[in-house]
Amino acid sequence: MVKPTPIVQPAPPPPSKSDRFKSVGERRMSRVLKEFDLLENLASSNYHFTQDEVAHLLAALDARLESLRGKFEKAIARGAGMPKPKPVFTFD
Repeated sequence: MVKPTPIVQPAPPPPSKSDRFKSVGERRMSRVLKEFDLLENLASSNYHFTQDEVAHLLAALDARLESLRGKFEKAIARGAGMPKPKPVFTFD
């Protein structure tokens, strides 16, 4: 008896860079925001802290956020993240 040939489905196209950015960005931002919630919990009466310790913690967060902002601003300035135009041929 002849076995039927299995039907092979073509692989789905890989996600675009924009889709990957959104997918990875959503996952990473969700984790970061959860960690921020945990940091907020440190402000409860369950912990003892000084104003200097809080200032140190917030300064570290501000520095990292400023670094992140700078990375994206540089990337945008050099055109990263933007789709490259495809060459078009015309006789005109």
